[in-house]
Amino acid sequence: MVRVIKGPITSEVHVITPFVHQVVRLHNSPGTDGASVDVYNIVDIRQSANLEVGMRIHTDVDNSQRIFYSDLNGFQMQQRKYYHKLTLQGNVYPMPTMAYLQDKNKRVSVLSAQSAGVANLVPGAIDVMFDRRLNQDDNRGLGQGVLDNHPTPSRFRLLFESRLQNIEDPDPETSFPSLLGHLSSLALIHPIFVMPRGQAATEPNMSSSLSLLTRPLSCELHLLNVRTLQNSDDQHELQYVPKETSLLLLRHLPSDCSFLSPSLSCTPGEGKVKLSDLFSVAEVKKSTQTSLTMNKNLVDLSPSVNLQVEPMEIMAIQVHLS
Repeated sequence: MVRVIKGPITSEVHVITPFVHQVVRLHNSPGTDGASVDVYNIVDIRQSANLEVGMRIHTDVDNSQRIFYSDLNGFQMQQRKYYHKLTLQGNVYPMPTMAYLQDKNKRVSVLSAQSAGVANLVPGAIDVMFDRRLNQDDNRGLGQGVLDNHPTPSRFRLLFESRLQNIEDPDPETSFPSLLGHLSSLALIHPIFVMPRGQAATEPNMSSSLSLLTRPLSCELHLLNVRTLQNSDDQHELQYVPKETSLLLLRHLPSDCSFLSPSLSCTPGEGKVKLSDLFSVAEVKKSTQTSLTMNKNLVDLSPSVNLQVEPMEIMAIQVHLS
């Protein structure tokens, strides 16, 4: 069954098959959500046997060598290639957050909200694995069949981009997502959760809006975390009292500048940030760059000086707040 829903803000196409309920959604929005196609699936193969379900996306990308890219734990992209000497399952690679095909003038990206397997079995097509059900062991260490399936939701975004100008080598060993691809992936991985209030709950005294930053960060900087540090456990009276010290983690997203990003609401910069102008609810009195585990202090930083976060680097900063 196919059902089409049209509206001024969102339009949807529902495709219902015996195993998959798929919703393809378009948003009429000037932001990053309006620059891609949203795909939501619910896969239920509990009534089947020895079946694997996936999604094949056919494109007009010219990758006759069947080379594509998928990420490594959401941190960097890795070149993948189809090898004829391998079996079908040997050509399936992990896709933690994204994968894309590209040629000299365009790129098609699949952004994923959950980890999945991905392959390029046919030139110009991306295959994404959903779920499988086996009556017998697959000789991969499980020791039994895969029969504990449940209705499994999955969500993806399809991003279609054109280069500002053609390039000579469409399959370099090192490749990066565009800035729009990064931000669309982050919006998919870190969604906004709506928590409804129960009828018997009292009305909390909360502000209608809250902004912890004085101004948005530049597009290429991702605020990974601001974590309040804990006092030492050997002081019982301070065991659950938070310190006035926090760990700030900033990541510089590496991007391919050959793609136009018209839907960005932020301003691209050079990976610079000034800690004294960062927070609107507290003042940074002192800052120290540390290792990611905070086991080693590297160098003292001045909060009033612009910090440079290098591309593909994660900077850990211990900040003392007023």
